[in-house]
Amino acid sequence: MIYQDYFDPLVLRRYVLRINSRAKQIRAVGRLTVYEVRERIFESRGRCEWCGADLVRKEFELDHVFSLGQQGHN
Repeated sequence: MIYQDYFDPLVLRRYVLRINSRAKQIRAVGRLTVYEVRERIFESRGRCEWCGADLVRKEFELDHVFSLGQQGHN
């Protein structure tokens, strides 16, 4: 997804469905909502929370604090 000030609700919905589908496949606990994902994206203020890089108009991906592969929650 490209970081911008506005996200098409359909694009966000598809993104969340992919995240939840992957979590369900590996039986991770929890499900994300479009609202939660949108709020988390905007809370970042266009910066990567790991390295601080500017994400505005750049490809980005949400990440789990503990990856799903390491038994992290969704």
